[in-house]
Parts: sequence; structure tokens; C-alpha cells
Amino acid sequence: MGVEEDPTNRRPHGLAVPGAADTFPSMSGLPPPSRAETSPDMLAVHSGLVAALTPAERACRMRDLTLGASMMAMAGLRRRYPGAPEAELLLRLAVLRLGADVVERAYGWRASGRDA
Repeated sequence: MGVEEDPTNRRPHGLAVPGAADTFPSMSGLPPPSRAETSPDMLAVHSGLVAALTPAERACRMRDLTLGASMMAMAGLRRRYPGAPEAELLLRLAVLRLGADVVERAYGWRASGRDA
């Protein structure tokens, strides 16, 4: 599956709301600075921008963050288990999210050996 470029916001994953990266620079996918490093005025600006988002835009942001977290987790699993098939990696991702007992009950799978 190829990655399509979204010309409206120049973000390679193409999942963001068009133009959002230009309109809301703090929503560019990078974590915001910690509150200790951020002035109260800038926190107010950030809060205002977030408050102005529609429910659909907020859902899109959450989807983007969730997808990014899943992609990072899968990259870590691929690195840790380089020869594992995709199905096993997805089960291992489920274990990270749900726990080994839930995955075993739901899918009948449990990691073997020291990875269990």
C-alpha cells in the first residue's frame, strides 16, 4: 500500500484535515512542549486553537495520534522480532494493548518461550 502525498497540508500520511498543519502548527504531529516550558500566554493560544476544533477535527487528530502510536509500536515489534510474520506482529501488538490473557481468550494465541 503506497503512501499518498496530500498537497493541501504537505503531510505524507494524508490523514490530517486539509490545511490543518498550516492553520494549527501545534497540531503538526509533534508533542507540545511541557507546561513548565510554555508561557501562560502560549498555553492560552494553544487551548483556544484546540477548543476551536470541531468534533470531526478532534476525532481526526485522535485517529492520527492512534495511527502514529500503532505504527511506532509495530516498528518496534518488527525490530524485536525481525523474522516474525505480519499476523504474529499484529497479535503481539494486541498483547501490548490488551494484555496476554485477553489475547489468548479472544484469539487463542500466546507467545511462547521467554516472550510469553
